[in-house]
Amino acid sequence: MRRELAALLIAFLPVSFSAAQQSAPPADLAAPNQANDATPNSDGSSGPYKIGGPISAPVVLHFVEAMYTDEARRAHYQGSCMIGLIVDAQGNPQDVHVTRSIGMGLDQKAVESIRQYKFKPAMKDGTTPVPVQITVEVDFKLYGRKSPAPRYNPNPAPDFDTVPSNVNPPTMLHYVVPKYSRNGRKNRITGECVIGLTVDTDGKPQNVHVVTSLEPSLDQNAIEAVKQWRYTPAMINGSAVPFQSTVKVKFVLPQ
Repeated sequence: MRRELAALLIAFLPVSFSAAQQSAPPADLAAPNQANDATPNSDGSSGPYKIGGPISAPVVLHFVEAMYTDEARRAHYQGSCMIGLIVDAQGNPQDVHVTRSIGMGLDQKAVESIRQYKFKPAMKDGTTPVPVQITVEVDFKLYGRKSPAPRYNPNPAPDFDTVPSNVNPPTMLHYVVPKYSRNGRKNRITGECVIGLTVDTDGKPQNVHVVTSLEPSLDQNAIEAVKQWRYTPAMINGSAVPFQSTVKVKFVLPQ
């Protein structure tokens, strides 16, 4: 039997941007440019908004994996398609459509899965849910018996452990999944390590270090991944500020 995986890449970017989520979030998306406009509408109407500034990115709460078609499986076909959508103020996908096709019926499978997503909606100034336009890159990969297991993490965008009450915290824009190490997989090590970091005013993690260890090789993989994460900067009264906190990076092997 073959195992197949439709991996959804996580990175939310403004209108001519790509956004991503889950099973195997992207390792190769460029960090997005932040948008200064809160909305693309010149009249100041309510959206869809651009991510950046006072507008946080939506967060995936529930996802459904896109399935392979028989045609693509028989052809051992792999690749990615781009799906555009609007996440409304209730966190529901709307206007889901293909912006870059892959063919062999996989585009429709991607659309069908994303229509079943549920998001925590984007927020304006941390208080008001607003609609935003995003794009999701869906990566289809086949894994044979002897292929490495797909990277897996049940919590692909961990929240910060501490957030001061006066701070609008950073929001994940670009996520890289921490890889399982050979020793971690061989010894079936699961659990979480706690990683400390400071998100600077450009949204880049700095001073990334282990606070609570799980296993040395997994700790190192967590650090390497976290250094590649990108955020919107933390905000206080409309100004970007450095933000220091910790995140729990979970490692769970597929069943």
